[in-house]
Amino acid sequence: MKSKLFCNEAGRIRPIDVLSCEGDRTTAFVLPPSPLHNAEVFVVAKKTVADAPALTITINDETIILDALPSAHARWLRNSIDPAMLRAGDNHFTVPTQSGWSLAQEPSGSAPVLRLRVEGDELEPDVLVPQYGDAAIAVHAEEWLSLLPASLRVLDDRWQWCWNLAGFLASAWPYANEDEATSYAPWDARIILRWGQAGRDEHGEKPIVMCVHYAVCFVQFCIAMGVPARAVVLTPDLDSANGHFVAEIWLEEFQAWAMIDPNLHLCYRDGSTQRPLALAELYARRDELAPLAEFGEGFDFQKDKLGNFINEYCLSGEVYRLWGVWGHHDWSENPDLAPPANGAVVYVETDIVWCGDDEAHRHELGMFPHFLRSEQLALAPHNVTA
Repeated sequence: MKSKLFCNEAGRIRPIDVLSCEGDRTTAFVLPPSPLHNAEVFVVAKKTVADAPALTITINDETIILDALPSAHARWLRNSIDPAMLRAGDNHFTVPTQSGWSLAQEPSGSAPVLRLRVEGDELEPDVLVPQYGDAAIAVHAEEWLSLLPASLRVLDDRWQWCWNLAGFLASAWPYANEDEATSYAPWDARIILRWGQAGRDEHGEKPIVMCVHYAVCFVQFCIAMGVPARAVVLTPDLDSANGHFVAEIWLEEFQAWAMIDPNLHLCYRDGSTQRPLALAELYARRDELAPLAEFGEGFDFQKDKLGNFINEYCLSGEVYRLWGVWGHHDWSENPDLAPPANGAVVYVETDIVWCGDDEAHRHELGMFPHFLRSEQLALAPHNVTA
């Protein structure tokens, strides 16, 4: 028995795309003629009025209920459904007009974030294997590298270069994801550096330039230098506001990935070998990470604002509980692959390939389509193909 997730959107939402349920929102999924054993529905929604009735959804004209406590932010809601509600072919899902609730939808306004997971004998899971590199950056590498200090335009030791790059980025601009920051910087290091260092965008608004953007810059500069790198999302809990975004680089001498946090200028090293540890190892050893942490000089630039987060979530290992690799890294060549607000809303993007070693984690993250085991995510980049 295998399961499959059905969705008609890619999770490209912004805070302003969480809209009041003032009109019916409808989507449909086409199911194969296979016997269904279990089913579950997921939505991203926010209860805005404490005494509002539970959120209702109709599935082929039958009603199910989802509820939550009032929240300042949209979160994932889920509920099991009777497979008898579903049928082969078109299945129509509607969130009807109802006060006291807001529902997330993609910016086009045509696709609510509403997903369906089903289990059946003939269903296969979707698989996305991460792809690395960006042809547009590789062709114009000098343009990207010109943004770096002269000392970072030459590569000698790969690890030391990456560590120095992380230190440069951690000190390049102050982390900004406060309420007064409203302009989300696109995933382009040339723009991120300009907005971050100026403290404003081209229209004078304060930009959102946070952990995501340090890692995006890091990965893009690594691509320009020819260093294999990838972006990684982390969270202690899918509905938590304490997710994080880091990077991993491929170290040939160890034939392994190594995590670098370019926002905090942080890595972790094995106590006996001093080898930098990968995300899979941080998850496995998350109860003993504090003594293994190594901070660089860039940490001093960030600790006043992020010190509590570092102590409560990074050094405790909590933030490494759920982790996944971004599926595509060619954000410069294909800007549509860069979400408009990752980190400013709950994780929604279908591009994330989550580590699925733990069955409980796969269930917890059941609203996402892509999972790989840690040994698959540990493959060398030249061995990873679609």
